[in-house]
Amino acid sequence: MEAIAPEPVALTDGEADLFSKVNFHVGDRRPVGDLRAATIASGEAAARLMESLLERDAIPHVRLRFFTDPEFNIGTKRSRLEVFENHGLHDSAVFEHPHFAAYLKYFVEGPDLSRATMLEFCRIINEEILTSGMLFTRLQKFVRAEVRRLRLDPSEAGDEFYKLALEIGYNESYARSMRSAAKSVRR
Repeated sequence: MEAIAPEPVALTDGEADLFSKVNFHVGDRRPVGDLRAATIASGEAAARLMESLLERDAIPHVRLRFFTDPEFNIGTKRSRLEVFENHGLHDSAVFEHPHFAAYLKYFVEGPDLSRATMLEFCRIINEEILTSGMLFTRLQKFVRAEVRRLRLDPSEAGDEFYKLALEIGYNESYARSMRSAAKSVRR
């Protein structure tokens, strides 16, 4: 298997405009003017962007699966989508909710890790001539070292390395081990 670093989704001009109007900082009270109006405008932009991306099938399948597959939501038997639905949100109301913005950002940009980190993760997989167990150990060591070197929050980094492993084609169990490696770093 050749590992290829995830790429952002190429947005149309209209989609890029909508993306720029989404508030990705839930709870951020910096918008000037009426916070409620800003939240509604952000949600409407997010819903329109999501509908456009779905219509043209632009979001990588694994990113959508991260949101819709219960197996990919560690610690619960529900998918992330089902969590929204259990709170009474359906269809475009899910996309308009302020907490959906983080998923939309992931759908468009991919894992929230530096390009250099993702490329090095893939290089280790592609260039190392190791047994699978040795490669597994080498990747876990790299993940822990990156969390320390970049002073990442271990919990957040764990989720991003989990996404990265899924995106390059590793199974869910292997991806979980990368998540655990990042989360094991003590701050």
